[in-house]
Amino acid sequence: MRKFLLSFLIITLSLVVHEARAQKDYKPGLLLMLQYSDADFKSILGSKLSEEPDIESANYDLTEKLGIGSETIIKGNNSDMTFYTCTISLINAGKLITDALELANDYAKKGIFTGEDFSDGKGKTVTVIKNKEGHEIMKLISRYVKDDTEENNYFAIVIYGKSLRMKRAE
Repeated sequence: MRKFLLSFLIITLSLVVHEARAQKDYKPGLLLMLQYSDADFKSILGSKLSEEPDIESANYDLTEKLGIGSETIIKGNNSDMTFYTCTISLINAGKLITDALELANDYAKKGIFTGEDFSDGKGKTVTVIKNKEGHEIMKLISRYVKDDTEENNYFAIVIYGKSLRMKRAE
């Protein structure tokens, strides 16, 4: 019995270690999305998915993705103003949250980004990240509501394209 328990423990531990190593690193993909944002995501803008008439925009697929959650680019119908969004259920977002926050904190330490955290007191927390010029470049949004409905709990990343950053700064 003791031998079985020891074998079971070793197998379980090795699976946990393997799973931890197998998790994808999202920081390189996030850095790439930030680079694409400087050209309003033009080089990775895919096919049109749907219209957003309320904001005179459309949702587009991406030709290059992080590979997690629901990813789209929203682009103005008559302008280059764009932003990238990635939304994932909170329960599956652990590694993405960790990588996004580590990236933001690393860049803040280097003086490249600044950030502020806000909470609405109703379960929604927003981290606003700005570049050296003071333009909002990215938002990290998490929402957790204790209501036993998993769909209400999510993590989202929004990265603004250069044209939209400039417009928002006016």
